[in-house]
Amino acid sequence: MARFPDDIQANRRYQNDSGIPREELIGQYKARMNGDALTTYFYALVLASKDLPEAMRLFALSPEKDPAMAWPHMALAYHYASGAMVDKAKATAQVDAFFAKCPTSYDFYTNRMLATVAWPAMLKRGTSALRERVDAGV
Repeated sequence: MARFPDDIQANRRYQNDSGIPREELIGQYKARMNGDALTTYFYALVLASKDLPEAMRLFALSPEKDPAMAWPHMALAYHYASGAMVDKAKATAQVDAFFAKCPTSYDFYTNRMLATVAWPAMLKRGTSALRERVDAGV
């Protein structure tokens, strides 16, 4: 985290694996929020376990601040795909929005969502783009 404070994967791992109590992590990320899309996403990610409605609002706000931001769509999809906020149509729309911005994601989590939630056309495009990337050795 010290070397890569804006790296999405580093922050996801830090939030999940640091062993820091959730309340403390929430405080760290709230203090770090500066109103941009990335820090809004990071804060929403850690907040989701405590205040899901507010986290969902922040996840939706993040791509409004930066339309290129893909990861908030996946977070929204995850929460729409299961749990108290189930809405399969919204989950599918969010997975499709993620892969429209990031069609060759190698991430296991995103590819699992692609396989289980995406529309068939997006699944075909996503797997084709990923296959091209793998074949190219990228």
